Order: sequence, then structure tokens, then C-alpha cells
Amino acid sequence: MTFGAGAPTGTPLTSAATLDGSYGAGLRAETTPAQPSGTFTVSAWVRPDDLGRAMTAVSQTGFLTTSDFTLATTTGEDGTPAFTFTLPDGEGTATRVAGGSPVVGEWAHLTGVHDPVAGTARLYVDGALAATGEAAVPDRTSNGYVQIGRELESDGRHWTGAWQGDLADIQVWDRLVLPEEIAKLGHRTPQRTGYWPMETVRTDDSTFDTPDVEGRQSLLLSGDAHLNTTDPLTGAGSISLDGDGDHLDSDGHQIDTDRSYTVTGQVRLRDWAPDGTMALLSQGGDHADAFTLRYQGDQMLWEAVFAHGDTEDPKTTVLTAMSSGGPQTFAVQYDQKAGEVRLFADGVLADSAPYAAGDAWDAYRALQVGRDSAGRGGAHHLDGDVDEVRTYAGVLSPDEIRALARPEAQ
Repeated sequence: MTFGAGAPTGTPLTSAATLDGSYGAGLRAETTPAQPSGTFTVSAWVRPDDLGRAMTAVSQTGFLTTSDFTLATTTGEDGTPAFTFTLPDGEGTATRVAGGSPVVGEWAHLTGVHDPVAGTARLYVDGALAATGEAAVPDRTSNGYVQIGRELESDGRHWTGAWQGDLADIQVWDRLVLPEEIAKLGHRTPQRTGYWPMETVRTDDSTFDTPDVEGRQSLLLSGDAHLNTTDPLTGAGSISLDGDGDHLDSDGHQIDTDRSYTVTGQVRLRDWAPDGTMALLSQGGDHADAFTLRYQGDQMLWEAVFAHGDTEDPKTTVLTAMSSGGPQTFAVQYDQKAGEVRLFADGVLADSAPYAAGDAWDAYRALQVGRDSAGRGGAHHLDGDVDEVRTYAGVLSPDEIRALARPEAQ
């Protein structure tokens, strides 16, 4: 074990410990904070470097019996990795709940909660509930020590589960840590990679663009797209599109769509209930869009469509939200660790669905505003106004998305 590794970004932590996976490597804390028959919570930031075997981030040793608890990774019979929270049961074996999607080299926050009154074990990944199960309460008292990066086998002599990767901020409580506390513990402030308030348009020869607030990149205006300062959506301006080829696209690759991301934008359709299909946001590859957010006139709703591959006719996951008929703020989100995609409308979660890491892929083309299917020349052009487009590497919390939907936050 060595110290001084980089901590998970977007947290107040400053460093982490690195373990090389060798037999017996780890730390012993000479304290027994959790009783297996009592109420307790354990948490840790983990960054695994090997998912081909089970590895233990933190445990508390029993005495010639199973561990009092473990937070760990495991590999299923089909080779799929998962996070686990394991407790002893009343028969001398173990109760295990598993969930989440570990990724090599990626940080995740794990929290295990034992509630003997409710008889449950709960596992949270990155602040969100990932798995829950029944947990029998063992009739035993522990004098074992907390072990970091390993666990002791039930024979009391041999180590197993040697962790390979980084660990940080390991905590144990003798109480139930509430879900809202866990959400804060497991939250990482996402890195904003773009924000276009669309207050101004610049001209350079025949090129028109609206700049990012930090001056790093622009959205390029195409067709008859133009600045609207007479009746803007928010602030001093927004961009008006006429549905006949108008759109904006970023002057570079914007989002790594095979990793967690959040994209937000504000829209006002020109008509209250228009016909046809019109896209607000998308980012694509050669054949498909990794994601597209579009309005479906025949159903008067918005849908976020996530393709499972860059093919001509890919399988898709579709989320929906009702159209209000007026200005709306949307957020499209992929949570890699939770294996889920989400659609928020005006700050409220409208829909969500499972979306496995194996379904995600990196769309290399530019972010599109006002159309989709850019890999096939562009389609579903928007007839209306767009404003306040933001992109993030990472997952904004529901509170952060709700805040962005408030007019004073725009």
C-alpha cells in the first residue's frame, strides 16, 4: 500500500491510498465500530483496477467465522462485475446484496446500511440505492478489527480479496445514515464542459457563432439561425430556428457518451402543438445518434432516445415527457455507475430506464442543437427558439438539475 494518490475529482478529498493486489496487503484499524447484530453503516470511495476477480475494499473480521461485513466487488457467473455489501446471517453463512456497474479505473462511492429492525441490508452506489435485501440478524458479538483492502477468511489465518486500485474516505457509523446524507457523501460535482447562454452572436467572414461563457468553444450557426433579442427565452437573447435546415453544432467533440454525462437545454416551439418530429439536442456517430432529445407531434410529447450502438438500425432505449405547450427546460442524463438513463423536464424526473455500460458508445461527432441524425446529413430540424445549453462530464444531482430549471439560475 502506498499513499498520496489522486483523490476522486469533484469531492473535498485531497488524496487516496493505492493497493497493488498482493496477498495480505492492506491496513488494520484497531477498532470494532460495527456489531453484526446491531445498526451500522459503512462507506468508501473505491477505484478498482481489476474486475476479473472478487476484491474487498473494507471489512471487519469475525473470529473463525465469516466477516462482520464487507464492501467489495464481485464477478457473476456470466463475467459481469458488480459491487456488493455482505453481512453474516443467523446460520453462519452470509447475506449478500449486489448492484451497480464497476468500471476499471473509475471512482465510485459505496455505502452499506444494516437495519436490524427492518431486517434489511441496503447497498448505495454513488449516493443512489442500488440493491436491497433481507438480512437475518446473527446472534453474535464481534471483537474484530476493520480491515482496509482485504478480508480474513473464516479460518482466521488466511487473507483473501486483496484490493488492486485506490481507496479513500472510509467511514463506519453505529447508526443508520439517512438516504439524503448518503446522496451527499456519494456526490461528485460534475465538470462543466460547455455553457452557451446565447446572449450574443459573432461574425467572422461568413461564419456565425455563439460563444461559450469561458471562451473555449462555440456553437456554429447554420441556415437562417439568428439571435433573437426581441422575445428571448432567458436573459438578453436566444437563438431562433425556422425548421428548414437551421441548426447549431459545436466546433469540436463535446461529450464522451460512453461515460456519465448530463446535457441540458431550454426550448420554446413556435407553435403550441406542431405536427412532425423536431430535435432539440443530439450527438451522433457514423450511423446513429448516441442520444437525441426530440419532440413527437403525433403524441404531443418529448422523447429521449439512446441508441445501443452506431449501426443503421440499432436497438434503443426511449424515455418520454409530456409537452407543456410552452417554454421547457430539459436534462438528458446517462449514469454509467447506476447503469441508467434519465430524462428531466423543468427540473423534475420525468422518466428513467436501465442502460447497461455495454450499450453505451462514444459518439465522436459534434453536439447538435436543433437537429439530430447528423451522421446521415441531419434531420428533424427544430422550428422554435433554443437557449441555455449546458454539457457536463458526470451526473448532475436532482437538486442541481432542479436549480438549473429555475429562471433565476439561467
